[in-house]
Amino acid sequence: GLIAISRLPLDAEPDIPVPNINVQVVLPGISPADAERLLVRPMEAELKSIDGLKVMDGVAANNVAYMLLEFEASFDQDQAVLDVQEAVDRARSEFPAEAEEPVVQEIQTSTLPIFVVNLFGDIPERTLQDTAKKLQQRIEGIPSILSATISGERTDVLEAVVDPTLLESAGITYDELASAVARNNTLVTAGSLETQNGQFNVKLPGLIEDKDDLAGLVVRSDDSGAVVLMSDIAIVRRTYKDPQSNARYNQQRSVSLEISKRNGENILESINAVKAVVEAYQAEPAFPPTIQIEYSQDKSRYILDMVQSLSSSIINAILLVFIVCLIALGIRSALFVGFAIPGSFLIALFIMWVQGETINMMILFGLILSVGVLVDSAIVIIEYADRKLSEGMPAREAYILAGQRMFWPIISSTATTLAAFLPLLFWETVTGKFMAYFPLTMIYVLSASVLMALIFLPTIGALVGSLRERLTGRSSGNEVSQKALALAGDGGDPSQLTGFTGLYVSAIQRMIRFPLIVIAGVILICVIVVFMFGRSMAGPPPKPVEFFTQTPSDQVYVFIRARGNSTQEAKRQLALDVERRIDAANIEGIEGVYAVSGAGANGGGGMDGLSDIPGDAVVKIFFQLEDFADRRGVLTIMDDIRAAVSDMPGVIPEVTAASNGPPIGKDI
Repeated sequence: GLIAISRLPLDAEPDIPVPNINVQVVLPGISPADAERLLVRPMEAELKSIDGLKVMDGVAANNVAYMLLEFEASFDQDQAVLDVQEAVDRARSEFPAEAEEPVVQEIQTSTLPIFVVNLFGDIPERTLQDTAKKLQQRIEGIPSILSATISGERTDVLEAVVDPTLLESAGITYDELASAVARNNTLVTAGSLETQNGQFNVKLPGLIEDKDDLAGLVVRSDDSGAVVLMSDIAIVRRTYKDPQSNARYNQQRSVSLEISKRNGENILESINAVKAVVEAYQAEPAFPPTIQIEYSQDKSRYILDMVQSLSSSIINAILLVFIVCLIALGIRSALFVGFAIPGSFLIALFIMWVQGETINMMILFGLILSVGVLVDSAIVIIEYADRKLSEGMPAREAYILAGQRMFWPIISSTATTLAAFLPLLFWETVTGKFMAYFPLTMIYVLSASVLMALIFLPTIGALVGSLRERLTGRSSGNEVSQKALALAGDGGDPSQLTGFTGLYVSAIQRMIRFPLIVIAGVILICVIVVFMFGRSMAGPPPKPVEFFTQTPSDQVYVFIRARGNSTQEAKRQLALDVERRIDAANIEGIEGVYAVSGAGANGGGGMDGLSDIPGDAVVKIFFQLEDFADRRGVLTIMDDIRAAVSDMPGVIPEVTAASNGPPIGKDI
């Protein structure tokens, strides 16, 4: 168990299979109406026959078409991906020839970013981009890291700005120009040449690799020896494609690396490994000194806070249970029962490690709830053995008898408790998969508590009791208490007891005399409770009903929703406007602001809990909050952010926080 504690990976939330698969087909220049006719409908015709498909949504937009597929929660993810891929391949025969390769993407919570590395500073854009790419290669070399996706990256291109006047005077058409570029940018496999000394491959330079290759490209030549080069009719320069998105961190242009870990890897170790690589790269002399690096969306901080809080709750629960046992059973029995709690936990954690589970918040909640339940078996064993010791039986025989006599009561009581949680394992929804870790933890812990109660505690009790008898030279049976005589099975009279036990026995004896009245009273109380609950639910005012308790996390976002015909520059200005408003409001508790405008603002790279990202969002802003102990509550900070962005003209600002729990979306 101790080895398992150090090796069990930590995660914020359970890694559950999300029954959604997305298909994307890109066709530059296509209109939404044509995308529906030429791309969406052919895919619908093929996809609708897939087994287990629950909902199919098609989205036709400028330059692209999407298919959003939702399956039953019990689906086989690998098989569903294969079925979708085959259906899309069949539909592809009806796509226009210019359409790009369809992309079939399964949604996995484990591949979502766990960490963002932001590079920014007063430095040329090309240097910033090159530094980010070098850092990306190093980070992706870490075994536990799945990918490091660059956000805010612009594609590096060679651009030839053609002068139409020179092109016309030379009598060259655009088709001839494009054909010349295509002919001279082709990989030619020249085979190999064999000589007396051996064989070697022949390589022909057929690709445009740098600025000089494009500038020196021969566009036209004639018999007189006249040659027209690309540099004669165009200005060749190295530049970037027009940006499709912009990333900013703390009001400065940035290039950000969104880090995703491999499935089953420890988040804390993965993030620490990334930080070590980044710090080692910063320490190298070749690293530009004007580039600053900051971290955001660090899930390790959130996980550590959560684990620390829940661990404190577990410790408090153990102490409270121990105090109750101390008051009710005495110091010796309380020590035995208290030993059963960490022992059961260690056995359960070992089983989880063997099963390949990860420690997440549902497992920790299950451990908290199980504290008060797992001690029941231990209390039964220890209390029975303690009574036999008080009656004069030697320790070894007392604990052996306790294990024998209490075997079936403990097994049956544990089985009935587990039977209440067992149906949750077969809850076939996304929420059910999320909640399944809760009964699984209860099964592990209660099974471990049975081992503790029936094997470990009797063994330890017999050893300790026998050792005490040898050291003191007398048997525990030399001291027989009045309580033991009263509770003895042969001729004992429990009604002679005093205190709480005596009151209990007296009350039971009175209730047994009037069984029908007692049963009727219990039924009446149940009816009254149900009636009062129904009235309180009906109102007025009606009681609020929530599917899952949604406590906002530390991950706060602002989405700016606008019309889809905005230019990239207009979207960037909206992000700048939000930054200025937040800065002017001087909101306490915000440590950093990470903004993405354009592509990526309404999806892709989202964090856990954001299953309801607005489809018309053009700007996504993430707020890195200070540590919990150093700031105000999340709801107060969100109210201040709403007040700062509420009066933005022409757009709809939406302030939200990633929820702790299964993804349930909006109310309607």
